[in-house]
Amino acid sequence: MLIGVASSAIWYRLTHAEEQKQKNKQVISMLTSAIQETHRIANQNLSIVKNEIKGLEKEVFTLDPQTSFIPTPADLLLLISNFKQDKSIELWCSLKKIDSLSSQAEKLAQEASQLRKAIKLEDKTHIYLFELLPYLKHLNLLHESILNQIINESQTSEILIDKIQHKQG
Repeated sequence: MLIGVASSAIWYRLTHAEEQKQKNKQVISMLTSAIQETHRIANQNLSIVKNEIKGLEKEVFTLDPQTSFIPTPADLLLLISNFKQDKSIELWCSLKKIDSLSSQAEKLAQEASQLRKAIKLEDKTHIYLFELLPYLKHLNLLHESILNQIINESQTSEILIDKIQHKQG
């Protein structure tokens, strides 16, 4: 009977370890996909914002940047995975920072879009009187700064994921 209990315990540990390894791989895959998509959106938006900043002197407007980023599944990192705590907490913080910056970028993009629409409806006197173009340029510069921060933090997260994967492998 003792042999049966011992073999059951060993079997449970082996299957549980394999299941956890698969969960960890799924979490890494989801995180990597989300980070790459966020990075892509930020780069795309950055190009749009830079073009608009260049064209504002001529009152040339560009397309509206994409206003929605996908949230990173940062909480899965702590809820499902069993990575080493120091690196996983560092990665979780980085992912939460990306989420926060993405939210700020979304709000700035929406505000700039509304301002662009208002400028198109106003006559030149009101545009210059209320300094709408300098305000739009300022919004775009803020948006550019936040998008650059998202790109940098995405790269940091990717590096941390690589470190976690190498420690697990």
